[in-house]
Amino acid sequence: MWPHRIAAPGIGRIAGAVLTVLACAGCAAFEEAQDASPAGSSAGSTGSGAIGPRDVEGNWSGDWGRLYLWTDGTGVTRGIYPLHVGSLQGTMANGVFTGWWCEAPTRLPPANAGEVELHFVRGTDGVLSIDGRWRYGATGDWIEGFDVQRVVGPIDKTTQARMDDTDEFCSAP
Repeated sequence: MWPHRIAAPGIGRIAGAVLTVLACAGCAAFEEAQDASPAGSSAGSTGSGAIGPRDVEGNWSGDWGRLYLWTDGTGVTRGIYPLHVGSLQGTMANGVFTGWWCEAPTRLPPANAGEVELHFVRGTDGVLSIDGRWRYGATGDWIEGFDVQRVVGPIDKTTQARMDDTDEFCSAP
């Protein structure tokens, strides 16, 4: 089970996954530079107004490691993180990503997949951050308590290859 792999009491699997994914200090692959990233991601919007899918694209980091988000041509927002070969996909509306996360080995609920919500918040300085929650499957208790900030930097080749592999992403049952 996943909870024994995280270092923060009270944080479950997806939060730990997203956070550990985001905090994966030993994940050198996430730090490698590559010339281009998908969808021309930037360091993030610093303006005001509604937060849309393109505003959240790019690299994010928190106490638990890295997350890379992008939106495809159909409006589906996807994310990749290194912990347990994790991924998430869903849609954005009113600054909130609502979707499904999944991880190896099974990529199935209740132990390796579930619902996720990421609330994008624009600070007084205009910089976006994420306040999110997740749960195992679609009926468990929500697990909250992770903070994620945008970081500047390109995406590594391994992560780019995962992003291009549609088998990486799971849909809610």
